[in-house]
Amino acid sequence: MLELQNVSLTYDPSTKFKKEALVDINLKIQKGEAISIVGHVGSGKSSLVQLFNGLIKPDSGFVFLNGKDINKREFNSKEIVKTVGVVFQYPEEQFFAETVLEEVSFGPRNLGFSEGEARRDAYESLEIMGFNADEVISRSPFEFSGGEKRRIAIASIISMKPEILVLDEPTAGMDFQGTKNILSHINNELQIGTTVVIVTHNMDEALLISNRIVALTDGKIVFDGTPEEFFKKKEIILSAGLDVPFAVSFREKALRCFDDFPFCRNSEEILNFVLEKKVEKR
Repeated sequence: MLELQNVSLTYDPSTKFKKEALVDINLKIQKGEAISIVGHVGSGKSSLVQLFNGLIKPDSGFVFLNGKDINKREFNSKEIVKTVGVVFQYPEEQFFAETVLEEVSFGPRNLGFSEGEARRDAYESLEIMGFNADEVISRSPFEFSGGEKRRIAIASIISMKPEILVLDEPTAGMDFQGTKNILSHINNELQIGTTVVIVTHNMDEALLISNRIVALTDGKIVFDGTPEEFFKKKEIILSAGLDVPFAVSFREKALRCFDDFPFCRNSEEILNFVLEKKVEKR
């Protein structure tokens, strides 16, 4: 679906500020995957996702979308927009329209959808993101809370029905409830078959939402596999400047008492196991 082959990218190559942002990256993203791209600040995460939709071009290597090189002149750029939807960090800062409807329907209209189709898709995406569309479409997108603005921004991307949804730190700066809402609605996208790629340094989120983790350090992929495999690699986690999620840390302690304690993604799974053990002892 989306593939990077031997991709490298260097910023300011001819100056003393030269920085190798990405080094010989090979990555395949398949339909329906839920991938977290993790790493510390400056590891290359944001540079990587900007390659996905052609916003920046690699110095070497290739980016293929459905088998076609997106950086060739003859490639239709609208195909990228329709297929890969990228929500950048703090996307609400890019609002421009007077109403929520104008904001969310802009993408479909820009792709050539009729007014009726664009309005329909705007309504649908707002509902997916947890809004009552009739109550919000006439309001200014600037008058909502931070979490609501983020959800409107995501709705403006999913209204274009991309096959791949890329979110760069989607819960940055949000409180617990806002984070919970965003992750819930991202899960809705996964349920309908959208491929979701999340850039994050929050390991609890990565564990909760992903079936695959790609870790970057100094522009290089140092891990690509399942969350369970990743959180066994303590040396990679520490070298990448990342934290161990609560559920993983709790399990490490619990294994001292229960040698059959399973790999859990959240506190609910932990609680279910403990309750089952309690029933067994009766």
